[in-house]
Amino acid sequence: MELFKNDTEGTKTLSKDLRSLVFKAVVKYGTDEQIDTLMKKYRTSEIVDEKLSVIRALGYVESDEKALKFIEWGASSGEVKTQDFMYLSGTMSVFHFDVMWKYLQDHWKFFNDNFAKSGFMFGSILRTIVSGTNDAAMINVFRKYFEDKDISRVTKSLEHAYTTIISKSHWLEMCREEDIVSWINKNC
Repeated sequence: MELFKNDTEGTKTLSKDLRSLVFKAVVKYGTDEQIDTLMKKYRTSEIVDEKLSVIRALGYVESDEKALKFIEWGASSGEVKTQDFMYLSGTMSVFHFDVMWKYLQDHWKFFNDNFAKSGFMFGSILRTIVSGTNDAAMINVFRKYFEDKDISRVTKSLEHAYTTIISKSHWLEMCREEDIVSWINKNC
């Protein structure tokens, strides 16, 4: 927080190497005022990498309510470039999967209208949102949701996401907490 304060006050510029980490800490642990300051930095910065660091950091917000506000801001404020929305949806999918998945369902038209023309971007966004879960049972939910959607350009991306979910699910089954604690107690 001190590094962020020094940077915003102009006493010491935040190094490029620490920028992402500091922004994430501000979003996760900072006050509303500090987050507002970070958002002002986004709005006034002319450095693309700095703006993207802010967008990626927003997913680290603690509450689902604030996560939804940031998603809505990214989608509808006009302040986030369409191609940069995928960075926001990516981190939101990791830390606020349920919120991001519900937003996708409730705002399918937004996603379809803004991203479907670019198979790559549409596929990337859908893949990151869908693979934000580790619950293999969700694969059937996704397939059912997408069955009446035109996803012909992104089927490979979705299949990749399903494979990722299965891998994460298997890994979690193998690495159950009680097994890890038992191993630590036995070997450390």
